[in-house]
Formats: sequence, structure tokens, C-alpha cells
Amino acid sequence: MSGDEVAALWKRAISQYQEATGHDPCSFNIKQAPSINDVMNFTVEKEGHFKKWRSDGASGKTSKFREVLKATLRPIDRLGSFVGSCASMTAHSVSADYDTLLDFFEELKSFLERLKVLNGHIRSSPEIEECLVEILGSILILIGLSSKEMKRGRGLKFLKNLVNDKDDDIASAYNRLRKEWRTQTTKHTQADDLEKLNLHLKPQPVTDYDTNTIRLVKNTATWLLNEPDFISWVNSEKPVLWISGGPGCGKSHLSTMAIKHLFDKIHRDGTFRSSVGYYYFHDDDQQKRSFLNAITAMVYQVAKGDEVYCMHAANTCKYSASISDATIRSVWKDFIATEYGPMSSGQLYLIFDGVDEAKREDVEEFISILSDSIQNRLRVQVLLVGRPEMDGIVSFADLDESSVPTIRVSSQKNSQDIAQYINYKYDHTPKIPKLKAVKQKVFNALLENADGMFLWVDLMFAELSYRSQPKQILQALQTLPKGLLGLYQRIFTRIEKDVTIDDEETLQQLKELFCWTAHSKKPLSLFTLNQRIQLTTSSEMFDTEIAIQTHCSSLLKLTKTGEALFDDLVSNLTLVESSQGITTMESVDTDIPDHETSDDELDMDEEDRRIQRYQKDVFVHLRHASLGDYLRTPKLKDTKLLMDVKTAQVHTLLCLLRTVCKGSEAPLDAWLDATGKWLALLEHLDEHDVSDEDTKLIVEHIVEIFTSEPLLLHIAENSRSILFDEDGDQMIFGFNMDLQHKNRVSVEKWFRKAVAMKSTVLKATATAWVNEVLERPLGLLIPLTKACIHEWLRGTEEAPFELYWKARFCWVYLLSTDLVPPFADPGLPDHELFDFQPPFVPTNNVEFLANISDEERSWKVDCRIAKTMAFVGLHDEATLEYHKAIEIAQQENSKEALKSIYLEWALSMTEGETSRGCGTRALIPIKSYIALDESNHKAYVCLGKALVANGDVEQAMEAYKKALSLDQTDCVTIRHIFNILLNRNNPEGVMELIEVHGPKAAGFWVRGHSDIGWFHEIVFWAAWQTGKLELVKQIYEDETRSKSIITTGYVFSPNDDMYRVFFDPTLAAMVSSFFRCLLALLCRKYSGEPDMAFDLLKTAFFTKSGFFKLSTSVNSSFGQEYIPAACEQFAELIHDKALRPNGTVDTNMITMLESLIRRDAVYRKLDHIVADINDRKPLPVVLASLYMKSGRIEQAFMSLNETFQRAIELLKDDIDWNDEFAYHVICKILFLCGQIDKAKVALFLKRYALDDFAQLENQENPEAEEDNGNKVGKETGEDKEAYHENETSAPDAGQQDSVSEDDSPPQAPPVQKLRWKCSRGLGFCQTKELGYRDRMYTCMDCINVEFCEECYVTLMKEETAVEDTKRLYVCNPNHQLLSTPIEGFERFDKDNGRIELSGGTAISVTEWLAVLQKEWDSGSYFKD
Repeated sequence: MSGDEVAALWKRAISQYQEATGHDPCSFNIKQAPSINDVMNFTVEKEGHFKKWRSDGASGKTSKFREVLKATLRPIDRLGSFVGSCASMTAHSVSADYDTLLDFFEELKSFLERLKVLNGHIRSSPEIEECLVEILGSILILIGLSSKEMKRGRGLKFLKNLVNDKDDDIASAYNRLRKEWRTQTTKHTQADDLEKLNLHLKPQPVTDYDTNTIRLVKNTATWLLNEPDFISWVNSEKPVLWISGGPGCGKSHLSTMAIKHLFDKIHRDGTFRSSVGYYYFHDDDQQKRSFLNAITAMVYQVAKGDEVYCMHAANTCKYSASISDATIRSVWKDFIATEYGPMSSGQLYLIFDGVDEAKREDVEEFISILSDSIQNRLRVQVLLVGRPEMDGIVSFADLDESSVPTIRVSSQKNSQDIAQYINYKYDHTPKIPKLKAVKQKVFNALLENADGMFLWVDLMFAELSYRSQPKQILQALQTLPKGLLGLYQRIFTRIEKDVTIDDEETLQQLKELFCWTAHSKKPLSLFTLNQRIQLTTSSEMFDTEIAIQTHCSSLLKLTKTGEALFDDLVSNLTLVESSQGITTMESVDTDIPDHETSDDELDMDEEDRRIQRYQKDVFVHLRHASLGDYLRTPKLKDTKLLMDVKTAQVHTLLCLLRTVCKGSEAPLDAWLDATGKWLALLEHLDEHDVSDEDTKLIVEHIVEIFTSEPLLLHIAENSRSILFDEDGDQMIFGFNMDLQHKNRVSVEKWFRKAVAMKSTVLKATATAWVNEVLERPLGLLIPLTKACIHEWLRGTEEAPFELYWKARFCWVYLLSTDLVPPFADPGLPDHELFDFQPPFVPTNNVEFLANISDEERSWKVDCRIAKTMAFVGLHDEATLEYHKAIEIAQQENSKEALKSIYLEWALSMTEGETSRGCGTRALIPIKSYIALDESNHKAYVCLGKALVANGDVEQAMEAYKKALSLDQTDCVTIRHIFNILLNRNNPEGVMELIEVHGPKAAGFWVRGHSDIGWFHEIVFWAAWQTGKLELVKQIYEDETRSKSIITTGYVFSPNDDMYRVFFDPTLAAMVSSFFRCLLALLCRKYSGEPDMAFDLLKTAFFTKSGFFKLSTSVNSSFGQEYIPAACEQFAELIHDKALRPNGTVDTNMITMLESLIRRDAVYRKLDHIVADINDRKPLPVVLASLYMKSGRIEQAFMSLNETFQRAIELLKDDIDWNDEFAYHVICKILFLCGQIDKAKVALFLKRYALDDFAQLENQENPEAEEDNGNKVGKETGEDKEAYHENETSAPDAGQQDSVSEDDSPPQAPPVQKLRWKCSRGLGFCQTKELGYRDRMYTCMDCINVEFCEECYVTLMKEETAVEDTKRLYVCNPNHQLLSTPIEGFERFDKDNGRIELSGGTAISVTEWLAVLQKEWDSGSYFKD
């Protein structure tokens, strides 16, 4: 857009002013401005008038007008949001003083200055031009009207009229601005897509700023703000600033202070579109050494704080490379350079802390990019913070030296900070005696020797803490070490002395600890360190955590993750609540939940497993990067406690190789860990720095790994768990056409060195094999490939899934050899390679792989091949293989062999996703097996599945009953029987089975289905229908107390999914804890005992909360469905219990609900993936309801605001399935705020936002309701029973039987009505077929309760009935409900986002949301 075009828009605005007001623009000297400067001059002239007007007494009388003026200026901001970075005015820019109209003109001038940026920088478009004309015209009208009123001496009246809308002309002008505001807000809202940016860039969270802000001692690091170079950098006079300082001098705190200063400045000054991004590099984590990760994190930070930038960045994702293909330069170009060009109105500040800890090649590349950015005059200010060794790279590498001012952190500059820090540390170090004389001497000594290093002070206080007596402390002050080098030497000397002279074992263990911690690519867990050090020192009693606490806590720190962090957070939460007097819960037991035994009775092996789980979640870090420098410096000498660098590198590699070569003799976890690490170490170790003797050891170990038959078989047996490549690449040596693969090249370079050595010689066998590989590189993996094929074909009996995995790894290794023709990378993910058939395979990959082996075939081998084929869906090929096996067994005249073949054949045809449609085929082996043996329940289960697939449900039921009679503990059998009984509407049959087989067997069934919610609903429904709730309640109550360690009478394979639930004591206890939630559901919904349900859930959530860990320990469905559902149920019970009959609210219940929400937040940290999927935040809405009822409006708003904003975020993302959750919670919020009509619209959108529902619109016609005499949705034959999200409901008695072939509830076929689960479905109606206009009712008090028309009517009747027979207690009679669709509904045009109503009216969803967002942000819903 050129200057002439902008001037033309101004002229159009003047014409619009004349047309709107009927006044001559010359009346207040509007010029026909040919340029933006003329517009500016006009504005300055009018500003002078208002200055005079203010001095005449208007000042201080316009407080109410302040808010109106803010709204008047927002359209300018929204225009900026619309045209990008060229003409925006953020909310910050109107945050200063609005007491007079002078501020209006200041903002108007700022806006017009931004219009200059439009020159040649943004393309013209009718949409943008119209927007500019509307806004400029509206401003002119306001100026004209105000000038006219002031000439009449009525300036204050003008303000009053503008505020109160009493003057039609003024109100019209103001409303035009409001209209533009709404329009531009709507457009902007559609573009604000943080979720899209997050999915595209996958930025890492940066928590260092928040942490450092807390740790920053008051009044320290402020000297930086007065540095001239820093001031020049902040004022954009220099694009780059370099802060250089040695280790431990407080550089990260200076970075933090710089970030804080920028944030404060932006907030205080209202700087126009200034944004801040920051990143802290860490050399102990490879992910945090990456500049690519740094820039993506900064992009996301800026997008969160700048809605305009967020819009552009989200749009950039459409053409920018995905993060897997992105580079530092591509992300910088796409997301930084294009946005902050020389004509940009925005200003970006980027702070990179610890650049010396980043990858050196990344730093050099970024400096090159930065050089280009300076030449291109980007509006980007970069602050680099690091050590002096980076001076040369930062100052001279592709940058003009004069453009990079340097602030050097010296002891003189931070001396005052050091003094304050010493005082702070003295006061906060508990072991040091608090004597004034001692403090002064400590202060003087440390201040004199600190040399500006905070880390030195920190470490010295840690050292002094080992001396509790004042004399000892004063003595230590006599010989203080100089600098960090001297201090580290002193600390390690002290550790050596502290360890008993004769205790060489402890010294060796600590030496290993420092070696592994300093030279590992990533932080290691306590578990890994324990195993490695125990193996290398032959000491099974070594404990890393104890060693750190005893000897080196000032050097190493522990970081908890996963369950260990969860336990800590819960414990801390309980302590905090107790200190605040919150007594709604008892002590929390999460480590060993529900064990009612003493410690002596605990199984020792289980206790070991519990400790191991903890150790796997705790990682060891160096406390400071300078310690890593010290331990990795080439100058470090080998001592009793430390290894020099080269020794350490060789030592770690040899330790891993020795562990790998131990094979089955090594602990499996340690062996798998070593197997996944040694290749990376081998690649990075320079063979020229290694002695011939060590080279001999390294190469002979490598030869053993690839040639030793016992070791190769061990590798083959554990192929599914092995990860040779740290990056997760299964093609560890590439395809056979990739001879330059990094691992292949790495092995070959060591082989070449070994054969060239003169001083030492390899073993003869090793030499021969090394030479063979050097001559034939593709022969490297041939022994491993053949060993894996042998294990696949002749290993122990395994499930089809295990065989499939072994075949996959055989295939991967095979493609790296010359046993197949040359084969290039097809560009497929690892998991798809086995499904891809190369040109050289004549039949299928499974058969081709089997034919590689020259071993003699047996019936067992043919069965394993057949099972693998069946698993991948090759059923015809599998049948041929089974026939081969049968022929061999018949020749051997082996009845047992035939039985095994027939049973495996039957199982492979009736299990898994690929077995669908195999009913007839499966009957052949099933009947053949039963003819030989009628005593195996598995054969009858297979028979039942096959008969169901063929539509013969009656015979299937008989087969299942026969299976149950043979083994009453088989959970698969009872599941299929219950399905059939459910479809027959036969609750009596369900209860008969429970009674006949007894509570013990029934308890076993329900525990075996602990992660299948619909199974429990069937049991509850049957008990409720038959009046036997007490029996079922007792069964579930017994399970809450059960240790569930089955010792006799039950046979399980360790590979069975439910094996651990019965035999792992900790997991079994977690399940017992979860049964309280299931029992609470039974009591509340079916027996109408809310108080008992409340007590059960209170115990579950506040005392026995171990079930929280089931999501990460057993099955993710616990985290995705069942635990959130239990939490929501408890919240509803607390809500109802809080409401007293007299209308008051029980504050104790509010406190309990607050505690529940805090626990829910802690739980989400345990499983962040589930938390992201299930982040609907319904609980704060329930809490806000109680707040409002008790008059705590401000707390209600705070509780609702985050939930509302999260819902808006869900609506903006590219994911459709979560929109219903967003609209649902918005509906609840609006209803709570008294916005009933808006709540109805939100509820409507929640229902019709579903794609499946929207598709029903054109399908509703009477003719479609019938199909060959059957109603749509009534399934026959092979049709499957309909469920919704693992839930089920009782069908009509006349419905045809149908059950699932697998463990999951069967799915419904396409119908003209939506399959929808009514909250009262069980016992009253089947899963509903909800038509496009059928009415449904949603409770506004319950979290997720909805009824069909039939059940709603039933609900109303029950509340007035005299007797509560067959009643489900789903919803409180005092709750309020809304229904959909809304009144006057005609159709929903989802593509265009319009709700079409009768009478030709319509609701635009986009506009409705925009207005809703605006009204919410204004706080209008809470003003009353």
C-alpha cells in the first residue's frame, strides 16, 4: 500500500464524514490531505485545541469517559491485528492516562505514524481499505462533533453525551467504532491459534525464568540496568549485546533481570508491539543445547503474548517445514525475519542465556544468521549471555565488531550483589551457628575471596556446613581456595579425606559416580547409575542416592519425575493443607495403597520393585555447568576420586561393552541399557586417542557381540526390547545400499585400526572375522540376522504379537545384509517396513523371511510361521502353513502335536483385528480339536466366537457356557456371555451366573475387567433389575479390601494383560483402591445412597489414592476416562452436599472441592499426555457455582476465567472432536452467569458441532426408516451391537442377539440417526438413535448428564412418584436442565457456521463467539 493510496483513503474518510454528518469538513479545517504527514499535522492542530480545553478545567472530570475512550481506541488495535504488524496498537498502548482527550490525540498520532509503515509493505485489498476508511471516518466524526460542542462551550456535555448515549450523532459515531471493533475482533479470533503453532513446532517449555525469578535475591543484579550498553541495547541503538562472564558469576540471574526489566518496561510504557523471548541452555541435556529448540520455544512465547504475531505465526505453519525437517535458519526466516523486518512496527527482544553450553556448531550457525539479520535491519534485539571463551565467536564471526558491545561481568560490578548474597546465604544456611561475630568474619572472608562468583559463595557455604562448631568454621576460613578451580579441588580433597583411608571400595564407587555423571550424554537415573556402578565395582550394596547425600550433595542434585514427583507433590499438598488448618482429609497413602499389613509382612521382592520404580523416576544432575567443565577438562589428572577425560571415555565404553557381552548373566535392565548406548559412544570416541591395548579390548568385545552364538541368541530373545540406536532408529546399520551409515563406518574404522596395530594383536578368530567384514561389509549383520530368524522359528511358545515383533526385527536386520538384493530406503517409518513388500519378494515377507533359514522344518516351525501370517492378516497363507504342520504331525502320529496345531490355528483365526470374517474358516480347526479333546475351555471360547461371526448366537451361548464350566476364571468367556445376556435383556441370567459360581469367582471377573467400564455397568444393571444390589455391593466391597494375590487354582501366562493386576501386589492394591470409585457409582446411581458414595470417594481421593497411578502403570483408559469420571462424580456429590436446606453453603464442602481440584491438577502432572487430551477443566465450574451461591463473586470469576479461556482455545484449534467439550463447558459457565439464552446457543453448538450429527441433516426421511422390514439400527446376523465409548445399554427384549468378536464393545454400522448414550440408558432404553431434531435435555448442575425425551419424561414422573421402584439416581431433582435444539431451529449450516432459524433469521457462530469473548473480557457478566 503506497502513500498515495493511504492519502486516498483519508479523502474517502472525509467524504464519509460529510455524508454522515451533513457538515462541511472545512468547518474545523480538515485538509484534503495528500499524505500521512498532512493527516498528522491536522491531528496536532486539534490536539492543541484540546490542550487548551483541558487547562480550562476539564481535567479530572472525565473518569468515566476513560473507559469509553479505551473502547474507542480498540478498533485501531483490531485494525492492527487485521493488517498484521503494520498498523497495530496493543492493549498496552492505552494503559497510561485517559483523564483527558489529549490522550486520545496522542494515541491517534501514534496510529497515524504506524500508517506510514504501510508504504510499500502491505498489499492493498478492498477489505483493508474499507476497514481504514471506516475507522478514520469514525474518528473524524468524533473530532468534528467534539470541536463543535467545545466551540459552543459544551465540551463536558459532549463527554457526558458520549458516555450516556444521549446525543444521536455522537452515539452513532461511537457505535460505528464499536461495530468496526466487533468485526475486526471476529476476524482476529479466527486466526489466533496457539494450538496449531504448538503442534507444528513442538516447543519445549522453559521454566528457568520463573525459577530464577524466585531465587533472585532482592536488590541484586540491578547494576545491569544502569549499564550504558544495556540501555542502548534496550533502546534499539545496537542490535546485539554480549554479556560475558566466567562460571558462577551470576550470568543467569543477569539474564533473568534483563527479561524482567523488559517485561516491566513493556507493561509500564505501553511499548508498541514489543515482545520478549528467552531461553536458557544447559549442557547436561542434549535437548537444551539446541538452538533450534531455543528459537521454537521463543516463537511460542512471543505468540502467547502477542495475538497479532500469533495469527501470523499460525498462518506461517501452512508453508513452513515441520519441526522434523526444520533448521535454525528456516525457523528464523519463517517466524522471525518475515515478521520483524525493517518496516515492521513491532520490536522483538531475544535473550539467549548460557550460549557456551549450546552446541558449538549451532552457535556458529546462529551468529551467521544474526549477521544477515543485522545487514537486513531486522527489528530484533538479541542479548547473548555466556562465558569469555565465546567472545571470539560472538564478536568477530560474521559480525561487525563495532555492532556488538560487550558487558563484562567483573567482581567490581557485582561486589554489592555478592555482599547481599553472602548475608542471605548465612541467614538461610541452617547448620551454621547464628553468632554475630562468626557472621562478620565469614562475611569478610568470603567477600574478599569470592572474586565476584556467586557459585563460589554457594559452594563455600555447603563446605562450611560440614563444620558445626564456630572454631572449625573460623579455621576453615584461614585457607580459602582461590576461584572455582581451587574450590573444586578443595571439595574433592575433602571428600577423599572424609572417606576412610582403608575404604578403597567407596572411593572407587564415587569415582565411577563422577565418571558416569560427567560423561553421559543425558542425565542418568538413580536406577541406571546403581546398576552400572554395581556391575563395574562388583558391589551389589552401592546406593547412588545415599552416596550423594553422604559425600557430594553440594556437587550433584536429584530431580524427580513421574510417580516419584507425583508422590512428592501429593505429600507436599497434604502438608500445606494441614498447615492451613484444612482437615477434610486424612493422611495420604500412595506408595503402597490399601495394604493393611505391617512392613514385616510385605513381600521383599515387591518392596524391591517399588524402590526400583522410584529410582527410575529420579535423575542425577550436576549442580552447575562449571563442574562439568572441571570434570571434562583435558588438564584433569587421574586421582583416587576422579578420572581424566580420555580414561573416562574409554572406561565408559568398555564398561558398556562388557555388560553387553555378559548377556543373560547381566541384569536385564542393565544389559538393555548398555545395548542401546555402546554404538553412540563408539562413534564419538576418537580411535587415535585410544591405546592399542584398549583398542584390542574394544574390538574383541565388538566381535563377540556379532559372532557369539549364546550372545546372539540372547539378543534375539530380547529383540523387541532392544534399542541399538539412541535415536530410536531400528535400522541400526542402514539399508544394504547405505555403506556410509554412521554405525557401519564407526565399526569399520575401529576394525581397520585393530588390524593395523603392531604392538598388540587380536585373537586369531577375531582377526579372521574382522578381515572378513572389511572385505565384505554387508556380512556384518548376517550372524545376528540368522540368530534372530532361528529364535523366531524355534524359540519358546509365544503369543502371535510377540512372533510378529520378532519377525519385524529379523526383517530389519535382513535388509542390512547382502542376503537380499540391493535395497534402498523406501522412505517408510520403521513400523511399516515389514508391511512393505519389496520387488525381490515373490510371495509375502513372512514366507520369504522363513525361507532364508536352511533349518529343517517341523510342525512347530510351520505353526509359528502360520501364526505370524495370521497376525498380519494373511489368513489364506496361514491356512496352508497349518496344513503343512498337520501333515508333519500326522506322519509323526502325534495326537498332542495335532491338538496344539488345531488349537493355535483356531486361536489365530478368532483373535485380533485381522480375524474378522473368519468364522467359517475357524470352525475347521475348532471342531478338529474338540474331536480330539473336549476338556480345553479355550477351544469352546473360539467356537463361540466363530458361531457369533456366523450369526448363530444360540449355539455360541452354549459354547461359552461349556468354556465357563471348564474354567470359571476365564475373563474372556464371561465377557462374551454377559454380552449375549445383555442383548437378550436377561439380567436374571447375569445374576444367576454370579450366584452359581459364587462371590470369589465374581470378584475375579470384575477385577479382571477393572479397566473396562461397560462390563461393570452390565453387572450393576443386572443387580438393579433383579433386586440383588446388596449381593453385588458386597462383591465390590470385598474387592476394595482384597490384596488380590492369587496363589492357587488360577493359571495365567505372564504375558496375559491381567497377569500383573492379580500378581503384582502394588498394582493389585491400586486396583483395590479404584474399586471404591466403582462401588461409589453403584451406591449413587443404582441404590440411591449418595452419602455412602461420598464417603467411599472421600477415602479414595484423600486417603487411598494409589489408583491415580493406574493410568501410567496398567492402562491409559484409567486416565482418559475412569479416573476423571470418578473425580467429576465426587465433585457433584460435594456440590450437592454443600447446599444446605436453609439456602446457605457449607464452607467445609467448598474447602474439600478446592482440595479435590488441587489433587486433580497434581494428577495431570503425572500423565501430561492424558492431561492434554482430557483438559476440559469441568471442576472449576462446579466450584464457581458454590462460590457464587456463597457470595464470593471474585473467586467465582477467577475459577471460571481459566476454564472459559481454555474452552476458547479448544474452539480455535484445528481439532474438531474436542469442540463439543468446549461448547459444553461454555454452556455451563453462561448458565451459571445467568445468560440463559446464550447458554442454549452454546448447548446447541455442543450437540451439532459433531460431524456425525451434522451429517444427519440430509438423511432424515420416512422412507429411510425401513430396510427390508427391519428398522434402521436393529441389527441382525453379523451386524454388531452398538456401544458408545466403551459404554453399553440394555436393548429392547425383542432385539436380535449380537455380540462382539473381540474384547472391545462392538461398533454400530452407519445409520441415519446418531448413536448416542443417554445417561439413564441402562434399564430404560437402548443406546439412543437420536434424530436431527429430536429433543435432548442436559443438566446444568451435573457435569455431564444428558437425557433423551423418553428418559426426561420418566425422570419427571419419578420425582413425583410415591414409590421409587426401579429408579436410577442419575440426577438430583433440584437440578436445572436445558434442552436442544433451540426454539425456531431450522437447520445448522456447519460449513458456514450459521444456525438458521424460522422467519429467515440466523445466528453466525463466528460473530456470536466474538461478542461472547468481548463481553466476557469486559467482565459484564459479573458486574451485578
